[in-house]
Amino acid sequence: MRLTIMLKSRALICVLTLAALVSISCASFLLTLSPNAITQGLTENATLRCNYWGEAALSKLYSVTRVQIRKDRGDGASHLFAELASNENVVTLKWFSDSVIVRGNASSIGETYLEITWPVAVDDLFGRFACDVSGFDANGAILTETSPTLEITEANYTVHEVMRLLAVLKTEQKTYCDERVRAAEESFSMRIREVEANHTAMLYLLANELKSETNQTLSTATEFSEEIRGQVETILSLTLHQFWPEGFYGLLMPELGCPYDNGVQWTTGHLQFRTDPSDPNNDTVSEVSRLKKPVLEKNGTEHFVNQFYCVSRKSGEGPRWPMGSYCFHKLEGSDCPWGFEAGAINMGVATSEQGNAPSYLVAGDSTYLSFCCRSDSPANVSIELPNLKPFYLYRLKGTCQEVTGMSVTPEFMTIDTVNGADFFNIVVPDGTLNDVRFELCYYQKLTTGDTPSDAIDDI
Repeated sequence: MRLTIMLKSRALICVLTLAALVSISCASFLLTLSPNAITQGLTENATLRCNYWGEAALSKLYSVTRVQIRKDRGDGASHLFAELASNENVVTLKWFSDSVIVRGNASSIGETYLEITWPVAVDDLFGRFACDVSGFDANGAILTETSPTLEITEANYTVHEVMRLLAVLKTEQKTYCDERVRAAEESFSMRIREVEANHTAMLYLLANELKSETNQTLSTATEFSEEIRGQVETILSLTLHQFWPEGFYGLLMPELGCPYDNGVQWTTGHLQFRTDPSDPNNDTVSEVSRLKKPVLEKNGTEHFVNQFYCVSRKSGEGPRWPMGSYCFHKLEGSDCPWGFEAGAINMGVATSEQGNAPSYLVAGDSTYLSFCCRSDSPANVSIELPNLKPFYLYRLKGTCQEVTGMSVTPEFMTIDTVNGADFFNIVVPDGTLNDVRFELCYYQKLTTGDTPSDAIDDI
């Protein structure tokens, strides 16, 4: 009886193991990343590789004609990163610099692969990737097999991790220097003992050698220290500068979504303004607008303007807002962050709300929008804000505020109000009345060769 139970248990284990292997092997081709943890600007030789994994019987492909690696753009479409055609066995790299290396081979199923190597990890490496392998099945029909999606995210360092890394690097530097000095001293002592009874000139020569080795050790230690300092500065620029300021406030949402932040979970919402129904209706936005869509809508004879928001409710977390010249939305029931003045605009139109919208007041058919503004430093004095993803600020005093590491593009939004019903109250963003026109500033990360004013010069 006991032997029967053991045999049944072993059979069950074999069945479960076989089921696990079949489940793991369902994907014929896989995308893999080496190394596993990637940090922008630090990780070297980051490699994205597509190749066959598992038994050949699991793939329905009989022959391979093309291999592609593509990246999800976030709007349902994707960018083609690299491509390999088997008839030429030549790989093609799409819009990368010459430093990026691509390799591949398309022959038998097991030997087919395509890989991309970045000498140093850059922003293009992060996102959602997939691999498509095309060819013919045993009946000559065209077939494409797609790998599971691989999402690559950046390994972010906290302040404590940065300090711990700095301590480790300093310890390594001290150990390195101590070992070099100790080795030089041991070598010197051994040579002294060998020639102690011989010639005075030899002692002088050895002293000079020790001096040379000591100078070389100090030079190497200095170079090592400079390398550590550069790595720490890179880590700090990628972590500490990516925290949005503390306080309660709302930003207009770009079409790419809410800004990146190491320390806040944005909430979202939107207001819909029912504008002047008379013709012609003057609701407009910039010809090239990056605001979240739809901005303008029409239902029969009624016209609407939508504003979508990213809302922060950080209390005591993050730095203070820097001095400058700009505005954003005030939150209902909360004071403006330190250094800002509050103001409001009577829009003269009716409004409906969804989600977590910024502060507004409805009085009859009018809506009062509230803002927080400051003008305690010139706009051309650059300020530090997180720069990994785009965001909007409202213009104040005629010029968009400059932000370090970002280009800025002026935009506008006009809401056709009931003329005569709208007015400004205290400090509000730049704009005009009858109808209400808001002057906006769109920020995006600088690309190689850009300057903060490039976008403005092109308008």
